[in-house]
Amino acid sequence: MTFPAGRLGDMTGHGGVITLGFPMVLIGGMPAARVTDIHVCPMLTGPAPHVGGPVTMGGNMVLIGNMPASRSTSIVTCAGPPDVLTMGCPTVLVGDAGGGSGAGGGGGGGAGNDAGASASVAVSGGNTSTEGPHWITFVFVDSGGTPISGIPYCFTDPDGVETQSRLSSNGSVSWRGEVTGQGTVTIRDISNARWSQESASVGDTLTLSADVEGYESGTSAFFDIYIRDVSGPDELVTTIETEVQGNSVETEWELEYDPSEAMREAMNVDSYSLIKYY
Repeated sequence: MTFPAGRLGDMTGHGGVITLGFPMVLIGGMPAARVTDIHVCPMLTGPAPHVGGPVTMGGNMVLIGNMPASRSTSIVTCAGPPDVLTMGCPTVLVGDAGGGSGAGGGGGGGAGNDAGASASVAVSGGNTSTEGPHWITFVFVDSGGTPISGIPYCFTDPDGVETQSRLSSNGSVSWRGEVTGQGTVTIRDISNARWSQESASVGDTLTLSADVEGYESGTSAFFDIYIRDVSGPDELVTTIETEVQGNSVETEWELEYDPSEAMREAMNVDSYSLIKYY
């Protein structure tokens, strides 16, 4: 079933309203309300006022800012009797996913901590798609159980074919096919990029390094070095090519660029930036 999506300002059964929403997602011109967003309640039980609390249930198949979207009929915490969201945006509906047959097989799931992990799982039988009778599903979450999204990965199917993409918003990777066997997902991540020292002078040799996960030794890597310009776009100084070695990548660079000279050049420019830049 589908229900109107909840938003900032929508009413509850006790006459209160949702007072918080996710400002990056607008529904009917108002911030979308999600599980954990707060409401206020004007009702009293005798002399004791009700205290509005968060939305506790929502549509688990629709995530807004990594939290389930609220909708009419969503339960809302209240110090008095249980409250419920009664209104929503009638032009945006939030529904549930249908359940599969109890006789169908289930795919395995792999969980990766800190977005750096690899996992493998055997293919389970389950006639869930016309694309093939066998399927694999991986779900990657962090240590708090929140789905990891947007991280690059490499998936190897039972035929040995590799596919590269990024984790979806719910942290899942899925495959369906005709053959049985095993599939593998390797998370690819680059983190902790750093300089060998916080300050340097022209002529100093600096070491640039970063931690990598999921890339084979010998894979080409590039360091782009910029100079920060608060009055415009950062300026690319140079690009250095190197290779991954184990779980890290490293190179050296001699500081040849004088920031003070760049500042003098910027002060002598007698022109305006393009409007489209802003």
